Amino acid sequence: MVTDFVRANRNLTSGFIQELHAAITRTQRTYTAIDMLGRVTETELPHGTWKKWPNHVRRHDGSLLEYCPPEHVSTEVDNLTTWYEEMERERRAHPVICAAWLHHRFVQIHPFADGNGRVARALTLVVMQRHHYAPLVVDRFRKADYLSALDDANDGDLRPLVKLFVSLESAALAGELESWEEPKSGTSLDVAHTLAAQLAARRAKEAESIRRDLDTRARFVAGLLKYWFERKRDELQGIFRSQGVNAEVMVSLEVPPDSERTHYFKRQVIESARRAGHFADLGGFTAWARLVVVVEGTKASYVASLHAAGREPGVMAITTFAVLGQAPTKRETPLEDHPAPTDLPTTSEAFRFVHTETTEALSGRSEELYEFLDSGLSVALADLSQRI
Repeated sequence: MVTDFVRANRNLTSGFIQELHAAITRTQRTYTAIDMLGRVTETELPHGTWKKWPNHVRRHDGSLLEYCPPEHVSTEVDNLTTWYEEMERERRAHPVICAAWLHHRFVQIHPFADGNGRVARALTLVVMQRHHYAPLVVDRFRKADYLSALDDANDGDLRPLVKLFVSLESAALAGELESWEEPKSGTSLDVAHTLAAQLAARRAKEAESIRRDLDTRARFVAGLLKYWFERKRDELQGIFRSQGVNAEVMVSLEVPPDSERTHYFKRQVIESARRAGHFADLGGFTAWARLVVVVEGTKASYVASLHAAGREPGVMAITTFAVLGQAPTKRETPLEDHPAPTDLPTTSEAFRFVHTETTEALSGRSEELYEFLDSGLSVALADLSQRI
């Protein structure tokens, strides 16, 4: 329905929003409501009709967030669609920002008795498809981030929601590179086989060229990782010394072909990529950097993995995670993992780059990378402090 809407070049109207709601909730007969006496009841859900009763939600801090009163819904939705179409015509903002704004503003109005979140996410797809972006999806790994970002937007800060949408769109675009499965049956004309072989050979040649470009850029990014991890090691050592804390802080960097340990942390890398929304291709260039902190009988390893994203070449990603456990014994080196460590997810996002980005462009993104790495390290250190 969204695709047909975009292909027909229709303007967003309150009527289309009501159509969307009717389509999305067509199999839902009732919704759970609380009456004036505080009783939970199952109430018939009107499809494609504005709400007739006020609705609200209890926020995490216990305060009440009241949505638009029923008598103002029609006017507010008309205003919303008018403002959005004006933004589109005048190109006032990037489509991802428009999508985040439209999404939150619609949720603020909450025009239906139920199904508002589903309609809001469908409206996000409208914006993304209009501009030929991949459809972004809020999965169960990002639900908490999504609700938190909406809450920040309710307080007047739309940036976390925009940042989340950027992350989800990045993952969706990487997912678009997933290879499709050929049909198991079909005609077997010789000419088709010849054409397929020619296309496969050309595709393999292009893929090899992309891999070479990616390897060059990946080695450059590995250098950025090395710089950040060594700087953090020195900073942490200085902090521990200034506080009189006896702690060891070490860094290791594993980059092919000089290392035979780039396959370490395979399970954690795959899981961190899954949380970030892409497939980790470990068959090509893989590298990782690790910061190890040993203090008070506890060891924390913070790892940034550099690997290909998606089953088709073209995108590289960095994801992070931590491994925590007991400090090594005298027979072990601090960089060796103690048996039965605990994995700690540090971010549900990824830093991605493509084979067409120049090293100059990647250098310009270094602060973005460092901010991403720092956010993960903060989670690892916070968990370490609780353990000691």
